[in-house]
Amino acid sequence: MYIQIVIQNDEGMQRTELVPVGVPITIGRHPQCDLRLDSDLVSRQHAVVQGNASSMFVEDVSTNGTVAGDVLLRHEAVEVPFGPPIVVGDYTVYL
Repeated sequence: MYIQIVIQNDEGMQRTELVPVGVPITIGRHPQCDLRLDSDLVSRQHAVVQGNASSMFVEDVSTNGTVAGDVLLRHEAVEVPFGPPIVVGDYTVYL
């Protein structure tokens, strides 16, 4: 089973990726991150997301914070349902 991820930048450009369910997904600008976002507003490792069958856990590990749905995270984690966007720097990520 896979999760479809749509990544959109502030200019409206989009890309789509598929990742397995249950595997932690690292998001950041470092080349070793699972989802690499090339922006100075994105930390080298910015967030970690892990999805299960009904929701996802979003953990902020950045210096700038991560928005999950309508919650601003700063070095904390929250469980959110699929659907609400995750904002990382100038990118919006939909799972």
